[in-house]
Amino acid sequence: PYFYDEERFIILDLGVHTLDVARVFMGEVEHVYCETQRRNPKVKAEDTATVMLRHVSGAVSVVDFSYESRKLPDNFPETLAEIESATGAIVVEPGLKMNVTKNGAMRTVDIGAPLLPWTSKPWHVAQESVLITCRHLLDRFRAGKPADTSAADNLKTYSICEAAYESAATGKAVVPRTWP
Repeated sequence: PYFYDEERFIILDLGVHTLDVARVFMGEVEHVYCETQRRNPKVKAEDTATVMLRHVSGAVSVVDFSYESRKLPDNFPETLAEIESATGAIVVEPGLKMNVTKNGAMRTVDIGAPLLPWTSKPWHVAQESVLITCRHLLDRFRAGKPADTSAADNLKTYSICEAAYESAATGKAVVPRTWP
């Protein structure tokens, strides 16, 4: 496959999206600590990474991703998440179910997307997200308005990825670069 000879792999391929989700929910990042592994000997770069983020808000998040998980069932390509706050929690579980706990009461929400004629399971959620994003960008362009996600915002997430690579190389926490 395309990634076998790449110098960098999972952090830029998959991690960029999950690190962006951490930013959305927990806020901007103060510093990053990262450990990586290359578990598949055919791959040149990292295929597993664990990233710990200290957010400006004081929150700490751990983002873990791997293309070499051995557990069964393998939930790939689903993204699982657990977010806790002082008053509740959100847990995204396999099967596109989300448990929302607030003030001691829990409700379960189905967060699956419909299967469109051109999508296929288990990729349909990611496939539809591309459609929704492109539709949003085109609609905003036609309206002469900026998109909800700007290039400047994307650079903030990219700088977290760069900081993760630097941290993995140095073994130290790294402050993400700020862009002018």
